[in-house]
Amino acid sequence: MRTFIAFEFDNILKTRISLIQDKLKKLSTKGRWTHIDNFHLTLKFLGDTTIEQCEKIEEQLSNTLDSSNAVNLSLDDIGFFPGNTEIRVLWLGLKGEIKALQKLNTDIEESMFKLGYEREKRNFNPHITLGRNIVLKDNFNTAREILKEDCKFSFALSKISFIESQLMDGKRIYTPLKSYSLSKPL
Repeated sequence: MRTFIAFEFDNILKTRISLIQDKLKKLSTKGRWTHIDNFHLTLKFLGDTTIEQCEKIEEQLSNTLDSSNAVNLSLDDIGFFPGNTEIRVLWLGLKGEIKALQKLNTDIEESMFKLGYEREKRNFNPHITLGRNIVLKDNFNTAREILKEDCKFSFALSKISFIESQLMDGKRIYTPLKSYSLSKPL
């Protein structure tokens, strides 16, 4: 099974992101859009994982996250990873307690390295994927300007899950295998 570790979002945050995404759809001629149920913030992609590894991962995560706190963030701005002729990934950036988020990512990276998973070679770039293979009707900066006010939204992330990713009937399905609640800071 394919797995990853991510912050899960509550319905209020998912709805806000979906509203931003709906505006982007109207500004686009093409794209594969992330389903509202699949909005999340990836902390570590693990890939192929056996049942035996799952138990070790769950135990390791429990130990790693035992004294971790929730992270306060805000939506920032849209951005993208370029493709050849289209936007490969259109995403929503984050601001706020980014250092705390990066520390959490580092702690998870190290704990999974102890189990034999490779460390991520790229720098951690926290973002929420809105869609892939996007072609905008106008230029990117126009879309960014239109969405500026919609991106003013603050929230706390307090639920990290170990998630299985499956492709069923052409649709990506994410199933939490185990979830961990982080403490609210004092």
